[in-house]
Amino acid sequence: MPAFAAKKLACAALMLCGLQHFPLQAQSQPPAKKRLAVVDFQIKVEAAQKALGTAMSDLLIDALVETRRYFIVERSALQAIRQEQIMALSGEVDAATGAEVGKLIGAEFLVVGVVSKFEEKTGGGGLGGLVKGSALGGVGWYTSELGITVRIIDATTGEIVASEKINQKENSFGLVAVAATSDGAAGGGLFKSKSMQTAMEKAIVKAVDVIGEQIPGADDPSAADSTGATTIDITAKNLDFATSRLFAKTLEKVEGVLSVKSAFEGKIANIKVKYQGASEDFADALLATEMPGFKLKIESLAPKKIVMKIEK
Repeated sequence: MPAFAAKKLACAALMLCGLQHFPLQAQSQPPAKKRLAVVDFQIKVEAAQKALGTAMSDLLIDALVETRRYFIVERSALQAIRQEQIMALSGEVDAATGAEVGKLIGAEFLVVGVVSKFEEKTGGGGLGGLVKGSALGGVGWYTSELGITVRIIDATTGEIVASEKINQKENSFGLVAVAATSDGAAGGGLFKSKSMQTAMEKAIVKAVDVIGEQIPGADDPSAADSTGATTIDITAKNLDFATSRLFAKTLEKVEGVLSVKSAFEGKIANIKVKYQGASEDFADALLATEMPGFKLKIESLAPKKIVMKIEK
């Protein structure tokens, strides 16, 4: 064999060996959006109307769409599900029906809910029903309690991935506003008080959190920018209005914070912080920042979410 040919063969062997020891790494792709279907909530309490099931699923669908992390199967596709299959998904029969339903409508996961508690009590002045000539109804002091169970089913196996009970109790005085569902079904005739609307909205927020913990969603393109900033939702308890405003201003001084937006309701401040880092890093920076007049107690820490109590 000529010398130059032997040299070329040796070089080729070395290159092949190098490729074997140092394989090319495929570029990482962002996680694909999972396909979710939300089935109408089943009503298991006489005090609630059957139409509430559709209203609750509408609220959950809207909240999931807002996260921009999932594909939501159109409601029209769910019309192919028979009533007995829906009952199976709600837990009254064998939940393995989920595999059949998932294949039928092209979903990877099914989200089903059950309303197990629905109570509205008035302490005086309650008018119930609709105010004549208005879409608002129910004047008075109300205590409302809503109990739901959210179940997540793997639509390829029928396995129940998670089943979470959520109980929400709220107090309010005044007229009820119509809840923002796709068809305006909630509110008015479905419930009387603002407290029930608030309970429903907060229960839905918790349901979205449960789903987010169990089903990895695609990253929300609005949650982070090219600088690595993340939007973190902070729930700060035990505040009055003036203190909540002062606390929000104080957060602006934390190193790495780009912006702070806050809202206040019932001694709780809901704050959105745009921060250059993860929520764990923000919590560390927060505790390391001098905050005269504030003593923070972090109750829970999750990706993009922190719950804390403020002690004076």
